[in-house]
Amino acid sequence: MLKAEDPEAARAKFESAYPSQPFGSPGVPVPDTGAGSFRGDPDALVVAETGEPSASRDRPA
Repeated sequence: MLKAEDPEAARAKFESAYPSQPFGSPGVPVPDTGAGSFRGDPDALVVAETGEPSASRDRPA
């Protein structure tokens, strides 16, 4: 779960934290743009608003 002000901010946080194919591939040797990259594809990363999860101490053991 990422906390952000809006979907675009959440997407930016995700892209920063989880680069897709960070070193590209032999066919595409450019960082973060390999064949499995989600960058530039708005349908590849779905952002949905959710409620806050309970604190771990509030969860049943």
